[in-house]
Amino acid sequence: MTQLSGKVAVVTGGASLIGLAITRRFVGEGAQVILGDRNQAARDEVEEIIGDNGRYLVGDVTDDGFLDRLVATAVDDFGRFDIVVNAPAIFDDDGYDTTWELWHQAMDVNMISAARLTGKAAHHLPRGGSVVYMASVSAAVSQPDRMVYNVTKAALLMLAKTGAQALAPRANPPQMDRTGRRRLAGAVIRETTYGGDRDTGLRLRLAGTGLRPPWRRRPASPFGRVARVQGDAGDVHLQPL
Repeated sequence: MTQLSGKVAVVTGGASLIGLAITRRFVGEGAQVILGDRNQAARDEVEEIIGDNGRYLVGDVTDDGFLDRLVATAVDDFGRFDIVVNAPAIFDDDGYDTTWELWHQAMDVNMISAARLTGKAAHHLPRGGSVVYMASVSAAVSQPDRMVYNVTKAALLMLAKTGAQALAPRANPPQMDRTGRRRLAGAVIRETTYGGDRDTGLRLRLAGTGLRPPWRRRPASPFGRVARVQGDAGDVHLQPL
């Protein structure tokens, strides 16, 4: 029995680089993969990897219609999905000379597509499902001759933090304690790097729960700094409690 046997995953940006490596590993671990990418030329290679138990859809991750197709394919063809991996990226960068068009394109592909797909997928993910964002050391470290990519990856990390807060009530619906007050709902952000993973221990406390008086509550967003990342990239895994 492999680790992902019986699981269904949706992967965007999975026809090259890290996304393709993730797809290979998922298939090797027994998962069925619905892969979305704009690379038509990679179809034969990808379909050989995913086999008859997967699907390869060619399209643009900045198009809501394409994201809807990915979700619908997973639900209609496999009945469900358990994992969503957001891995598309573009690297075009002219520093302060970058045009408005290129700034918007980079944000749309590298960050906003992840937010849009997560929103569409969240309604279908089961309890214990996973949303994975491919981040990078560039999100935390400035680099010569690179600006746009770093900014978009930093934005992606913040999306992971605020996304964990937004999805926590779905993973853990508020319950009443013995005093009739709502218990806290929360989520854990797990950062995985090439050097191994570590649980940040962050438990996001939602405002308005009434469980603790304001002066005794911990900060709602105590994730003070990005963990050190080894290698070229890491991923942020939103894991419900």
